[in-house]
Amino acid sequence: MAADVERAGDGARWRDAVQSWRISETDAVPIYHQIRTALADLVAQGVWKPGDQIPGERDLARHFGVSTLTVNKAVQGLVRDEILTRERGRGTFVANPQRGRTARFAIVTLKVADNCWDYYFSSLVAGIQAALLPLGLDHSITFLEDCNAQVADGLAHRRIRGLLFIAPHESRWPEIERLHAQGTPCVVVGGSWEGARVPCVDSDNVGGATAAMQHLLALGHRRIGTIQGALSQPNHRDRLRVYHQMMARHNLPVRPDWVVDGWFPREPVDAVRRMLTSPDRPTAVFAAGYFPAISTIQIAKEIGLRVPEDLSVVGFDDPSSAAYFDPPLTTVRQPLEEMGQVAMEMLIALAVQGAPAMASRVLSTELIERRSCARVPGSGA
Repeated sequence: MAADVERAGDGARWRDAVQSWRISETDAVPIYHQIRTALADLVAQGVWKPGDQIPGERDLARHFGVSTLTVNKAVQGLVRDEILTRERGRGTFVANPQRGRTARFAIVTLKVADNCWDYYFSSLVAGIQAALLPLGLDHSITFLEDCNAQVADGLAHRRIRGLLFIAPHESRWPEIERLHAQGTPCVVVGGSWEGARVPCVDSDNVGGATAAMQHLLALGHRRIGTIQGALSQPNHRDRLRVYHQMMARHNLPVRPDWVVDGWFPREPVDAVRRMLTSPDRPTAVFAAGYFPAISTIQIAKEIGLRVPEDLSVVGFDDPSSAAYFDPPLTTVRQPLEEMGQVAMEMLIALAVQGAPAMASRVLSTELIERRSCARVPGSGA
């Protein structure tokens, strides 16, 4: 046994490290969990290197002052986490990360019940899968609604190799930056913010909103309303800012009731109805989302307005149903699958391949012209 222990990396170093580790029987953290953390730290610090055989469980138990059963439970957990590996008849060894092909990732996303989110989310996930499949990388993905204790525990014990945040609420930005600063591989997709240190993959919301507004202006519209999503999301704030900038650039008035924000189908439905029934109503609406766009068209039909003859509507996002809506929707297409793929490729590079910090990416949008917009009669545009 003594010979085996000396082969386990630097025998003196691991013994010194174990002696400095204080196992608390009164701590809320179970003893086996404390042992597991201590052993994982020895690997992370390089005391035990890939391929090294670690001491036997009885030797570890003696130095930690615990039972062999407790050590066995800790070691089993590290084997499941792929930090250690067992070879029948030989012993327990530090796993070789070059051989281990399993990578576990957590995707952290908002809980949003609206149907519009299904298209957005599923398109990003399709891109994420597209990034993983060609690599032949064994992987598992966990979907979470929050960075909770489960994530912290998974990161601490290497069950989770990296975090991908989908359109995080601005209240989560400091937490994401903190994780990134601590060395946790993190990538944000579908969101970005000024001064972000964590790599972000986003669409060109400013370019997309500009194209939508230019299209309406080119058709002669001067009374243009806008329906926005949740302004806690930077993308929606970008789209709203472009709306105000374009209206100001053309010296066009913006009435307060022409600007509606919030997700459908809640209070904004009534606000849209009031906007469209006002005496001096807009002749066009820039809806900064797919669901707000089709809801606006439905409301217009209910109150007797024809689209696009009486009201032009341009949306944002282009699911397949947009081409079959009545009328087919003119909308801004985001490259959602490409965004998901690029974001996952970044995360793999950071978490699996050990790449250095990566720059954020902004992918181009495209205005898809269909039949929900028309020229203003007699505008001369």
